[in-house]
Amino acid sequence: MPHKANADRRHHIPQLKRRVRLKLGGVAGRETRHEKRCSWRKLHIGFDAMTGRIVASILTDRDVDDAAQVGPLLDQITDPVELFLGDGAYDRTGV
Repeated sequence: MPHKANADRRHHIPQLKRRVRLKLGGVAGRETRHEKRCSWRKLHIGFDAMTGRIVASILTDRDVDDAAQVGPLLDQITDPVELFLGDGAYDRTGV
């Protein structure tokens, strides 16, 4: 529904007095804001399937290979591992 259709009921919403332009990375523009928004991190977790308890976790940047994190995840686990399951990202010869 267009905004004008509800204009008579929006009088209690204050109007902006100033606009703020953020300058990110030395350049103000859509590309810079978009690049900042798209940087994400990956959370690798290991959990006990019987209890559902998380027993290992690692937070990495987006460019880190998933299969390279198997060793550090297993190093965090103190109990013996009976079964290891992983999705297609962990399908490497080293794993």
